Order: sequence, then C-alpha cells, then structure tokens
Amino acid sequence: MKEPVQIKHPDDIISLLKTWARRRQEHFLVITLNAAHEVIRVHCVSMGIVNRTIANPREIFFPAIKDNALKVIFAHNHPSGHINPSLADDDLHERLEACCQILGFSMMDNLIITKSGKYYSYRREGRITKTYEDSIINERRRYAKDIRLH
Repeated sequence: MKEPVQIKHPDDIISLLKTWARRRQEHFLVITLNAAHEVIRVHCVSMGIVNRTIANPREIFFPAIKDNALKVIFAHNHPSGHINPSLADDDLHERLEACCQILGFSMMDNLIITKSGKYYSYRREGRITKTYEDSIINERRRYAKDIRLH
C-alpha cells in the first residue's frame, strides 16, 4: 500500500500532475482529499482541444461526491505554456467556488499547470475568497450570537 500524499502547499500537488501538464490537449482534473489533506485520487473529468476544454460543475463534482471527499483541488493544463487564467478560467473558478459552498466542499486550490513546471495558483494569488470551514465557523458564531440574544 502506498504512503498517502499529504498536501500542505501548492508545490506538493504539482509533482502529482507532471504527466498532465505535458499533454497536448487541455485536461480538467479534480483532486479529491480527505480531512487530513491526503490525496484520495486524481480524476480527469474532461479532455478538450489544444486551447480549451468543456468543464461542467455536474461532472466536476461527481468524483468528489463519489470519493466522499471533504476537500478538492481543481487543475487544468495550458498546453500553450501561458500560466495566466483566461476570462473563461476566471468565470469557471467563480462558479466552482459557489458550488463548493453549496455542496460543502473546501476548495483548497485551483491551479493552471504548464509543461515548463510553472503554475498559477488561485489560492496563492488571493483569489479563493471563502472556504467551507469559514462558512461553518461563521454559522456557529451567528448561532451563538442568536442564543445570547434570546
């Protein structure tokens, strides 16, 4: 049995995604994690053409639900080598963030990977605004405040 891979930093996941980064078509990946930030599995949910892939939240979240994951990392490769997100990447990121909130997943990161080894991390760039844990903590605070008021 393999030793579980624990993710503490975006660099930790990049080594698992090297083969995907070198692909000639875009691939959208979902990495499922348990509560200890250990990788359950890397799922390829979409394969496209050289400059785009279709990624629908319904297909994206199916593996995470099936794996009984608590946390997710999303990633896709840019065969062009450009690490900056496109407008479509940003739009999908916002939709995935909203879906994570609704479904109860913590989005640990959303990465754009390239064959050169460079990558763009939405978390590192401060673009992951909420986590599920934040929502739980805020809900508990509101609940405690409501109890004190009554």
